[in-house]
Amino acid sequence: MKPNKAGRRRNHASSKTRLFHADPNKPKVRPRQPRRTLKSEAPAAEREVMTLREAADYLNCHRTTLYRMVKQGDIPAFRLGGSWRFRRPDIEDWIASLTVRPTESKSVPRKGRPKEV
Repeated sequence: MKPNKAGRRRNHASSKTRLFHADPNKPKVRPRQPRRTLKSEAPAAEREVMTLREAADYLNCHRTTLYRMVKQGDIPAFRLGGSWRFRRPDIEDWIASLTVRPTESKSVPRKGRPKEV
């Protein structure tokens, strides 16, 4: 093998520049390590403070919808650094305040032809 202009060796069989001789059995990319969790870290379902993504999952809505509601002041939230956080008890109280309960209504005659008895 002769060095080319850049000082790299050229493989004459394939005419491709090779910087090193890689082991074909060795994986080229190191496998990703799993995220380390603290022993005291509670699961997302039990945390009192939720991120925007966790709150969106909890409310079963899209993150963009939740972000828009935060910007309009419709939902209780606070900023921590540059990201929004939500307290689970505040969200549960907010949901309870929006819940519509059926009330006893007076019988209102319907429009249209009367029912035959």
